Amino acid sequence: MQFFTIPILAALFGTGKGSGAALMMFIIGVGGTLICLMAGKKLMRYHYTEK
Repeated sequence: MQFFTIPILAALFGTGKGSGAALMMFIIGVGGTLICLMAGKKLMRYHYTEK
């Protein structure tokens, strides 16, 4: 059964066993990076000073 009909996805992740897991890990990685970048920008406004 072939899940990837888009040629670019088939080229990046393959079409065999484990290709769905590779796509899922890629999406999780991109999502996690975006969340970290957004949270980092929000936290940059705080400046810590010693008392």
